[in-house]
Amino acid sequence: MKAARTTRRFLVAVAMLLLLTACGAEGGASPDGEPAGGGTPAGGDDTAPAGTEAEGGGDPTPVRVASILSGQAGYLTALVEHMGLGEEHGLDLEVTDLGFVEAANALRQDRADVALMSVSSIVSLRGEQGFESVIVGPSNWSGNAWVVREDAPYEDFADLQGERIGNFPRTTGAFFFSAVLADAMDLSIEDDFDSVEADVSALVALLENGEVEAVNLFEPHVSKLLTIGGYRVLLDFDEFFEELMGARPLKATYAATPQWIEENPDTVEAVQAVLAEAIEAIKSGADEEFFRDNADELFGLTTAEQVDAGFERNRLSYVGPDEWREGDVEVQNQILQEGIDLGLLPEPPEDWQEDMWLDCYYEQCPSG
Repeated sequence: MKAARTTRRFLVAVAMLLLLTACGAEGGASPDGEPAGGGTPAGGDDTAPAGTEAEGGGDPTPVRVASILSGQAGYLTALVEHMGLGEEHGLDLEVTDLGFVEAANALRQDRADVALMSVSSIVSLRGEQGFESVIVGPSNWSGNAWVVREDAPYEDFADLQGERIGNFPRTTGAFFFSAVLADAMDLSIEDDFDSVEADVSALVALLENGEVEAVNLFEPHVSKLLTIGGYRVLLDFDEFFEELMGARPLKATYAATPQWIEENPDTVEAVQAVLAEAIEAIKSGADEEFFRDNADELFGLTTAEQVDAGFERNRLSYVGPDEWREGDVEVQNQILQEGIDLGLLPEPPEDWQEDMWLDCYYEQCPSG
């Protein structure tokens, strides 16, 4: 991989690297539906080869993108199309609506050039199937939180020990983070709690019906409950990890194979510029009109109050160019290693930490 990493230094010459991302669709087709451990994609026949760098400067370069088209991932994709950023940067973005498992499988089978994946799934694919993929750009922080009723007596997550809680299935990224979080408190998410596994809609219903004391949710579902009233955040995952380890946990990213990265440096650079521009629009609030027009379809926000809250919270989930710091890769590797040690992820090769990252990201990269 040393040759590949040398090539990657050229790819990251642009200062702002970003990519499509996720926080979730309703139910199972969300970033939290991305396998964190044993649920990695099954095998399949390879199809057409991935695209290579287009010669000349005439026609736009096709880029096959495998991405879920709902929640925050779908919102970013839709915003890119709405702003016409692909065309501006000489790309023909061919987006296929695929859930996280299918998107990862498409990348592995050479049916996509880049795919929206969770970081834990990149490790799982490497450990289980020997398939290597490289993070082109970090895109979404966790955005998860433990939510309780407003009048609940709990002051800390540890107070819930022995209580019935609602969580996502064990193969999901949301469960992965909750397990690492509990372990940091010397607790076991599986042994020290009476845990009920469900998808996001069922989790909300369980809390509303008083069948559980707390639920693990992600945005915009957290904001929706807080807007309805009668609920509060007991523990924010991003805040907890930032205080404990110095960085928020990375949930989603776009990834590509090292071969495609090496063969398509100009295209990778253009894709990163497209996504950086779109996320800058989100971070600055320049996307407000588009967000409000699509809040119901993409986020399930139906009332004006929910849309207002969702708009303010949405921008916080994306990794801005000025937010990625030099030590973030080390922290993400530490979180992933915790998951490996807990048995949530298969043991990857010794060089996995070096191979899955580019040499720098965003504003930490040299500008010339």
